[in-house]
Amino acid sequence: TPPRNLSASVQIGLTTYSAEPQTSYGQTLYSIIADTTGMVLSTSPVAVDGSFSLGSVPVSTSGMTVRVSTINPPRGTQVPPSSWPANWVGTLGQYGNFNNARVYNNPNELIPVKTGVTNINSLNIGFDRLAAPVSQIFNISKPTRNAIQTLSSSAGLANITWTDPEDGANVGSLVIKDMSKIGGNILFYDINSNNTPDAGEILAANSTISNFVPALLKVKFTGLGSTSAIFSYVYMDLAGKTNAVGSTYTLSWVGALPVELVSFTATPTSEGKVNLDWTTATEIDNDHFEVERSDDAVNFANIGNVKGNGTTTQTINYHTVDHNPLNGTSYYRLKQVDMDGKYAYSHIVSVNIEGVIVSPSIKVFPTFITTANVHIVAENLSANASIMLTILDLNGRIITQQQIAADMGGNGDFNLDIPSEIPTGTYIVNCAAGSQNVSTKIVYSTK
Repeated sequence: TPPRNLSASVQIGLTTYSAEPQTSYGQTLYSIIADTTGMVLSTSPVAVDGSFSLGSVPVSTSGMTVRVSTINPPRGTQVPPSSWPANWVGTLGQYGNFNNARVYNNPNELIPVKTGVTNINSLNIGFDRLAAPVSQIFNISKPTRNAIQTLSSSAGLANITWTDPEDGANVGSLVIKDMSKIGGNILFYDINSNNTPDAGEILAANSTISNFVPALLKVKFTGLGSTSAIFSYVYMDLAGKTNAVGSTYTLSWVGALPVELVSFTATPTSEGKVNLDWTTATEIDNDHFEVERSDDAVNFANIGNVKGNGTTTQTINYHTVDHNPLNGTSYYRLKQVDMDGKYAYSHIVSVNIEGVIVSPSIKVFPTFITTANVHIVAENLSANASIMLTILDLNGRIITQQQIAADMGGNGDFNLDIPSEIPTGTYIVNCAAGSQNVSTKIVYSTK
């Protein structure tokens, strides 16, 4: 029995038992049949209409394979891998007619062939054309830590879009391909539009988004020390195929994100003060912290600054005290300021000290004095109060007097000069600020 012919075709988007248009789109393609050892038995060019015919096929032989390639190998040589033009991908192989057909779906679209003693006229190999990958690169201003950026044209960047040669514009699903360069930042799809990466919205490699809406794709800048956020993506067409090479979306900026805040707490004390403590795990170009307080968690005022530690990877603990918190609830936050002036806010913490009676106090160092001045520390007076410091003798006669001002916390640290001509003896140091009046005794001696 003489060798037989195998007539077949290359079809667009071939799926089970379908018959979409046959074409090669003008690409140079070859059909190849090989024996069980992988030796080329016969080749044939694929025509413009997608058809091909392989002759000299042995009869009554099993274990042969048919594939399509951009390479035309000589007969009797080792068969090359199946290959398609750039941005093409194989879909299905179909061998047989409808109810008696067998369908093959494998990475190389190698179609097993078993011949009898008649010609075969029913082998089809399908393919899809996919859009070429693109690169979208945006240089943005250095973001503040935990800021949210929408990845769309409405936010000054660009939408992720695609046009499939067969399916049309933005048909199919978006698939996140690679997240290895996201830099510790969070890519999320904001389904409920609350500008927060909630559970189920954070994306990872191989995450698939159906009915993709560009304005819902967002980045939260959480990557300490990062200077970019990069990810790649592909789209899945209606045949379920994706391009092997992903498109990239890049956000880059100058200067690393600054401080990783581990904790921030506010704790009331029995004396009516508030201890403010916070810890950082890593700092980059951290100039200082501004401690802010509010009575409504909306309008904040600075109550003090604490110097930062520049750049460090060590855990740093910070502490300061609000000596004169508000009556009722006080809200606190940190404003972390970089050396370049950029800043970011911490979360807000609160304490309630309603009902705590805060007593003003004055401390004098030393109480036995031989020098020309006395050191006075005032605490828990009125904020920014005008303070009158007075030295009196035991008869109530004023020896010397000086007016100063307390800080925002109602505190002060002062030196009050003692006139050199006063005699040795016991005196009273009085601190008066509005309705607050505190006194203590000192002993002065010139010996």
